[in-house]
Amino acid sequence: MNNEFVLAFTSVQGPSHRKSEPQVPCQDAASSQRLDNGCWVVAVSDGAGSSAFSHDASRFCTDEIIRLALETDWLAFQNAPADLEEAKKAWHDEAVRLFDATRNGLLQKCKVDKRDASEMNCTLILIIQTPWGFLSANIGDGRAGYYDGAPEALTVPFQTFMIGATYFLIKEHWRNIMRTNVHVLNDADNLSYFFASTDGPQHYIMDNRDEHRLKAGTGGVYDDILGKEAYYDYNRAFHPFFEGLIKSLKESVSEEERNERLYRLLDEGVYVLEGKEMVLNSLIAPSLDDDKTLVIIYNSL
Repeated sequence: MNNEFVLAFTSVQGPSHRKSEPQVPCQDAASSQRLDNGCWVVAVSDGAGSSAFSHDASRFCTDEIIRLALETDWLAFQNAPADLEEAKKAWHDEAVRLFDATRNGLLQKCKVDKRDASEMNCTLILIIQTPWGFLSANIGDGRAGYYDGAPEALTVPFQTFMIGATYFLIKEHWRNIMRTNVHVLNDADNLSYFFASTDGPQHYIMDNRDEHRLKAGTGGVYDDILGKEAYYDYNRAFHPFFEGLIKSLKESVSEEERNERLYRLLDEGVYVLEGKEMVLNSLIAPSLDDDKTLVIIYNSL
């Protein structure tokens, strides 16, 4: 099952980090693996720029939650849910367990490494593919979505409307901010791709033509926390970007080549297709100075 789906991944150091003396390492991290049923599990984390060792935190959290997911029995989620609300509760409880265990591991790492928790701030997104849809969970910002004939969101980022403001797994009240969801595909055979990313590339991978579509009190998932301070962008993938990206990736003969093409696109704005290279300046504008991480899993047929 899902053997036709392949992965491309890259994590790009932001230009400002590259120019710093000494250089600041890329604070993003991602990890992905196949489950025994052929489906994929993906984790993405964005370390806080204000935390000295957030790059260690993001790497630890993505590796650890993937390890825990691979040890989890997913049999209860193998079939499409007969009762969606019960499935949502079961997944929420499972996601809390996974995030809590990951956080406890991160706190233990702080003790071993003799670091303050404030030096290990990072977000976390977890996506579990199932034969019928997706289980998703996130703490903080970043993006995730899929396309099965129309672009759909897998997560809702926290506080996209305030630059530099988000929430981190290691903070005490993380459970109040964490959000989970169950996504049932209309037609699983029509799934084209799904992705997860940090917020670095969101200005061109997301459809920004309908900004601020939801205001506070109109059904946004953080209204209970943020009240009148909240609003939400459209939060749907910009399909033309992914459509063009997948055309390029399908020309690759190996995972290494796929990852290289994706890296060049996010780092240099170089788009490769049919032996030609084109520089997309909008992808390397000076304002896009953040680290950029993108994991995409797509139907290769």
